[in-house]
Amino acid sequence: MARFYATLGFTDGQLKIHENPLGVITNAPNYDWHMTNLRNYVNLSAVAIPDKKIEELDFTPIGGGSGMIGLPGDFTPPSRFVRAVAWTQTARPTAKSEETIYELFRILDNFNLPLGSAEGPNNAANLEGMRSSTIWTTAWDLTERVLYYHTQHNRRIRKLDLKKIDFSKQAHEIVHIPLDDKKEQDIKEISFRK
Repeated sequence: MARFYATLGFTDGQLKIHENPLGVITNAPNYDWHMTNLRNYVNLSAVAIPDKKIEELDFTPIGGGSGMIGLPGDFTPPSRFVRAVAWTQTARPTAKSEETIYELFRILDNFNLPLGSAEGPNNAANLEGMRSSTIWTTAWDLTERVLYYHTQHNRRIRKLDLKKIDFSKQAHEIVHIPLDDKKEQDIKEISFRK
């Protein structure tokens, strides 16, 4: 079955709808700009760059991953867009829904902002607990109607099966479900036995 992605955005107060064959978006600048910027990264590949001979010297890439030399790593929207395209284009194929969710989180974890890593110019004005960071990361199984998420405090993936909720009983009520029972990561001790 063919996939179709669309991106909706406003440019100069006008709604713009773009066909988005890559299925990647970010918040700024506009989509056309990002698609043009991708041309700067056509060399990116999951395949290592080949050895090179210069004069009588042989040069071999140091370690794996040399095909991604030049991949931007900062937290700006243009860099996130390029990384999202690179990682989605090199994602492994998955056979089951749960495998796909695990793969999605492996990709999405490349975009988490550590607490305090991307502050604005007036950092002192930020309230404790309100600093810039990725608070939660979500993935959806649209076929099975299941929401998966983890938070900055607990990386364990949790799931909310929307099919198990009787929305007719919740029609006029907003139900608050805390993201974390405790704001800490559970740690499992592993012991060594002879």
